[in-house]
Amino acid sequence: MTHPLRYQQMIRENPHQYSPKHAAVLALFYPDQHNRTHLLLIKRAVDGQTHSGQIAFPGGRRDLSDPDLLATALREAREEVGIQPELIREITPLTPLYIPPSNHLVYPFMGIYPHNQFVKDAREVDELIPWSAETFIASPKYTEHIVTTDTGIKLSFPAFDAHGQIVWGATAMVLSEIRTLLTEVVS
Repeated sequence: MTHPLRYQQMIRENPHQYSPKHAAVLALFYPDQHNRTHLLLIKRAVDGQTHSGQIAFPGGRRDLSDPDLLATALREAREEVGIQPELIREITPLTPLYIPPSNHLVYPFMGIYPHNQFVKDAREVDELIPWSAETFIASPKYTEHIVTTDTGIKLSFPAFDAHGQIVWGATAMVLSEIRTLLTEVVS
């Protein structure tokens, strides 16, 4: 994951090498049956793609028919977890980030959804992972994720542990931004 300023520098230095695909994701807060707020994460289906089997937010690549990147995030969330986009409130854009392994520039959005019923598309989503907003904000469990590169080099990444699911990479970076924003609001 590359910080937006570093990404802009990379483009200036070699514009032909960095022509990313645009994508958008949706960090969705919703009430459970006891009216406690949760954040929806998904485990991507194992399909051989770059982010196969990883923990993520609903989202994906922008289609030509999407008028903007918010529309992309809403369409992808509808397709992957069955939300009704028109019911989402308080949509806030977050900081875009570049993901080198898949050459995507991802635009995250955060919103509030009034329902706790989701329908996952099994072709794209293996599992829905509800994460208590209270736990996420007040006492998240931090860990690390080790990745071995094609050349055998082991790299360590900061990560969150969400009910035994390791959340790292771009999703962890977006979660850190959300946690910072929410912590500032409630303190």
